[in-house]
Order: sequence, then structure tokens, then C-alpha cells
Amino acid sequence: MKKRAKIIAIVSTLCLCLSLFVVGVLSVSTTSLSVTSSLSFKSNGAFVMVDGELRQGATKESATLQSGAPATYTYKGYSYNCIGGAGADKDKPNGTASLENFVDASGATNATWAVGEITFSETLPVAVYHFTFTNYSEMMVVVSVTSNIQELNTDLAGKVSITESFESGSTIDAYDGTTAKTTVYTITVEITDYTTSFENKQLDLTIQFDTAVFNREYFTYNTDGTEITGLSDKYFEDNLSVLIVPGKTESGQNLTIARGSSSSPTFNGLVSPTVILQEGLTSIGIYAFSGCSSLSSISLPESVKSIGNQAFNGCSSLSSINIPEGVTSIGSSAFRDCSSLSSISLPESLTSIGIYAFRDCSSLSSINIPDGVTSIGEHTFSGCSSLSSISLPESVTSIGGSAFYGCSRLSSINIPEGVTSIDDWTFDGCSSLSSITIPESVTSIGMDTFYNCSSLSSINIPEGVTSIGSGAFSCCYALVEIYNYSQLTLDGSSSVGYLGQYALYVYNANDGTEPEHTKISVDGNVQYYTDGTDIIAIGTFGNRNAINEITFKDGTTKINTRAFSSLYALTSVTLPSSVTEIGDSAFRDCSSLNSISLPSSVTSIGSSTFSSCSSLSSVTFGENSQLESIGSYAFSDCESLSSINIPSTVTSIGSYAFDGCRSLSSIDMTNVVDWNNLTLGSYSFKTNASTNAPTVITISSNANIQTVTSKLTSSVIGSSMTNKIKFTNGSTTYVWNGSAWDLQTA
Repeated sequence: MKKRAKIIAIVSTLCLCLSLFVVGVLSVSTTSLSVTSSLSFKSNGAFVMVDGELRQGATKESATLQSGAPATYTYKGYSYNCIGGAGADKDKPNGTASLENFVDASGATNATWAVGEITFSETLPVAVYHFTFTNYSEMMVVVSVTSNIQELNTDLAGKVSITESFESGSTIDAYDGTTAKTTVYTITVEITDYTTSFENKQLDLTIQFDTAVFNREYFTYNTDGTEITGLSDKYFEDNLSVLIVPGKTESGQNLTIARGSSSSPTFNGLVSPTVILQEGLTSIGIYAFSGCSSLSSISLPESVKSIGNQAFNGCSSLSSINIPEGVTSIGSSAFRDCSSLSSISLPESLTSIGIYAFRDCSSLSSINIPDGVTSIGEHTFSGCSSLSSISLPESVTSIGGSAFYGCSRLSSINIPEGVTSIDDWTFDGCSSLSSITIPESVTSIGMDTFYNCSSLSSINIPEGVTSIGSGAFSCCYALVEIYNYSQLTLDGSSSVGYLGQYALYVYNANDGTEPEHTKISVDGNVQYYTDGTDIIAIGTFGNRNAINEITFKDGTTKINTRAFSSLYALTSVTLPSSVTEIGDSAFRDCSSLNSISLPSSVTSIGSSTFSSCSSLSSVTFGENSQLESIGSYAFSDCESLSSINIPSTVTSIGSYAFDGCRSLSSIDMTNVVDWNNLTLGSYSFKTNASTNAPTVITISSNANIQTVTSKLTSSVIGSSMTNKIKFTNGSTTYVWNGSAWDLQTA
């Protein structure tokens, strides 16, 4: 083939329309398909030929050309009028052929491919349409495919399988004058169900091939022709789906892509979804492809060494990219806002990743940072909301502020030894982060570093940490276990980042020794601790909502003040028979706790012990209960509590013990005989019950009425309980009128 000073290979299009009709009803083992197709081909620049044939077999790999008349099963190009006459070898055009000679002499651009009937059987269930593309151009070409194969009629789903693929990739190397290179594209049709009728079913496939786009005239250049500065008018005239960018000048010098600007990127207006950069290009300049929202695929050559700032910023359709070996730096914001980017491969040669490089790549799910990279800049992965996995090499010594801000699916990360500081907002909003190991090299943790890491359950603070910024652990609601080996005192305050504000257990090992306590697992994922036989008064800094069930070990005798307050998810507590004392507010604000059984060994219930347990509907005491005192507000605001039976051993009920128990309709005190020794605090029986459902205090028929009424005075009942409380003595009922008891008459 005659060489030219310029190769002008524009777009060639091959359209294949196949209609597959079922003849009759599928039998158990065979079915016939009548196949017709329309093949259109337009060559206005690219020296590419296509050969087609139909193969059948048990599998795609074993499918072969079937016996019979060749015209029935094969299609061999067109009636190309190559120089040398109609009988010239279509597979190897005459060396002096022109583009005009390469197509039908009559100018026809369509031909019919008739393949007759295809019979599928259980031994030959697969038909393969096999297309070979041969490149006679002096430059590489690319074959791209547009099809509706994935849009087939859903009633054929599971019965007919249609797949398409390139066997060796879509790129065809240049013709070297001796051997023409090829690529093969196949469409595989397989009948997968021989038990279903296909009568009147039709399968339509439309395939369009676009081949080969290379033309130096698609670009503008600097004065010496060594830099590509933009796209030419000719590019926009031809509306290409695949753009090949030259890597060398016509004289063989390496090209570079010039830097653009935020308002005028180098490839401004690019409409081609596929771009291939040829070998020779050494750098991709600043803003080169910025804002190219149509770009979905790009191939980078091995010659590229650097990717400039903002190079692919805003390429919202770009789904994957392979950075070749040899690239040493990725500029700031290079892939920022590439919202479809789900896969990226970084080379071992990489040493530098700029700030904001992958910010808001919201589809990126994982990435491996190669050895040699020493820093992760600020906002590098900020807003990568799908990022669940990342591996940092030991070479990393610094992690910038907000580096992983808003990575809401990131569940774990390793911080390499050698990192000395974790800057402000680094992991802010990493709501799935459940574990992290801070290396011994870290000395400072910045402001809001772990803010709203709501799944973080445990953390170790190394000995060398000297400062923790404000809000560093704010809103870490699940952080139930903290080991502090630093010299800092963790008290849940803002001065140490609120670390411990939500903790179930904070162990300050300032002297570096291990703790002496018993660790008890709760429901397999959180823990509480005991010292000796007492439950430690832990978690005084706020809410811990990870626990839903607690079963204490035998031997526990005391539950201290606020030990389990504000466990909002707690629904069940099992106390051992060894417990004698439950401290003040021990279970306060456990709003999901629905029942409690107090063993006979319990002698005292502290103030506000079960206050605001709004779901608590059942309180029971063990047989032969030893309970002596019920503290002030002990059951206040237990809005679901409907009844309670006071043990005979009780001698004291504190002030407001049942205040706000709006559903409390029965206080059974029939077991209390010695009312003379019973101490009742202010408003101890003020329940706020409604007049429609008053609280009834049932007392023993043997109780002295005068003694009872002397105890149940206005200071105990309250004027607001008018007509809301009664007490019964045998068959006699008394109603509170606001200041005294009236005998209720029939």
C-alpha cells in the first residue's frame, strides 16, 4: 500500500440488524430460526475490512463453520473493486489501492446477508456470529460497538442467552506493509430452555461498529508543533465516538498536552466518549480534560510520566482508568468530581498524590496506594462516599486535614507507623469506621478528627499523644471502650476532644500498666467491667446506646450510681441473686427497658434508679423479698408501668417515687402490715393518673384505717390528685378529695 505524508482515517460504520424468528413451536430438542440481516458499511477514510461468518456448536469455543453451501453460512466482505480487477484478493488489496477503490465500485453501501435457516438442538445450542476486522491503515485503529443486546424483550429472559465480546481487545495495531493486524468480535446466541414455546417470538439485534479515528487535523498545536493545544474545527465537524490522540510529531518527537485553564480546558468541548493517547505523550497538562463530561474511557500510554492539576476534574462519566507504570505524580484535584469513577489502578512508580486529587469520586469503592507515596494530602479522598477499603503503605508519614472526610462507608483503615499527626477533620463523618489503630508515632490528634464516627467502638490512645483537638471524638456514640496510655486525663470534656463523652469504660493507664479488672462481654460486641464484686460506676459522660441486653455474673453485690443510665437500646436485664444494692440512677433513662425482676436479695433501690424508663411495664420482686427502701423518684416517669406490688419488708418510700406514672392503676400494699413504721416521702404516691383511670392503693383489710389515713396525707398524695387516687380496705373504698379521704358510696 502506498504510504502518504498524512494519514487521514476518519469514521467507518458497519451496522448489522438481525431479526430472529421462531418457526413453529419449540419441540423438546430442536427449534429452527429464520435469520435475515441487513449489513451496511460506509468507508470514508479508514482502510478496515470486515469478514463475517456463522458458526455453531455445543459451546462458543467449539463452534465451527457448518457444512453446506458457503453462501448460506458465510459473508466475505463486499464486491470490492480493488485495483487488479474484480478477482483481486479481498484479504490483501493491491498496494496501489485508494480509499475510493476500497469500496463498492457502484457506490453501494448496503448488502444483504442471507443465512437461511439455523437449527438449534441440544447438541448444537450455540450460534456465533463471528466478525474479523482487518486493519490496512498505517495507524492503529479502534473498533467500538453500540448495541441493544442488553435491551432484549424480557419474555425471552432465561430462555435465550445473548452475549457479545472482543476476543483480543478493540484496538488493532497499524499495518506494517506486510502483515495486516486483526481483531475479532463475536455475538453469541444460545438457546438455554428447550421446554418453552417460542411461537411468534421475535429477537431483534442492532449492532453498529465504529472503526478507526486518527487524524492529526483534529488538533491544534503550538508554533513548533510539539504541544497539542486543543481540538480543531474539523474534529467537531466529524462528531467522533473514538478519538486517538497522537503521541509523536510527524518527525518523531514526543508530544505533550498543553495546560489549559478553568475556563478553557485543553480539550474543551470533547464529545468522544472514548479517547486513546498514543505512545510518546509524556505529560497531561493542567486542566487538559477538565469538565469533559462525555469522556467515559481513556487509555494512557507507558510514556506518560505526570498528570497535571485538574487534568480530569469533572469528568463525570469516566468510570475507570489505569495509570501506567512510570507516572510519578498525580496533580491536585486531578480526578476531583469524577463521580462515576469506580476503579483506578495506581503504578508502583507513583510518589506524589496532590491535594483534592480524588475528592468527591463518589463511586470509588477501593484503592491501593503504592509503596513510595509519602503523604496523603488534605481532602485527597474527601467525599468518596463509596470508599470502603484503602491500603496505606508504610512509606506514608503524613495524612492531611479532611483527607477522608465524609467517607461514610469506610469501615477500617491502617495508619502507618511513622505518621506523627492526624490533622483536623481527617476522618470526620466516617460513620462506618468501626476500628482504627493509632500508631505509637502519633503525638497529636487534630480538631474534629473523628467527629461523627458513629460506629467507632474502641480506641487506644498511644503514650506519645500530647494533644487532642476540640471535638476530636464528638458524636462518637458507639465509642464504648477507650484505653488511654498517654499522660492526658480523659474526662469527656471539649479540652480533650470529648474523648470519653459517650464511653462505657475509660481506662487511664497513665503509668503504662495493664488494668486489674474483670471484662464481661455483653451480646458479643460491647463490654462492661467490674472491680471485685461491685459494678464500676462507669460511663458518667453520657449516652451509650450499643447495649440491648445485660446478664450479670453471679457474685455481683452492688450496681453503683449511674452505672447503666441512658442505655437507650437496653431491653432486658438479668440480675443475679447476689445483688443487694442498686445505686442512684443506675438504670435511669433506659427508655427501651420493658421489664425488671428484682431478686429477693435486693435491700435497697436508690434514688431515680428506674426514672424515665418509659417502656417499663412490669416490676416484680422475688419471693421472700428483703427490700427495705425505695428511693426518691425511683420509678418516676415510668409512663408504661400499670401496677406494682410493694413487698412487706419495705419501710421507706421516697419522695416522688411514682411521680409521672400516668398508667399506674394499682399499688398493692396488702402485704404491708406495720404502717406505723412506714416512712412516706413528699408526694411519694403522686402518680398523675387520670380521673378516668385513678390509681387504686390496695391495703390489707387488717390495717388500721386511722393509721393509714394519717400516713396518706396531702403531703404524700398532693392536691393535684383529686379524684385520681383511691384506697381500698376490704370491701370499703375511699376517694381522695384533694385534702382528705371520702368514703365512696354506691
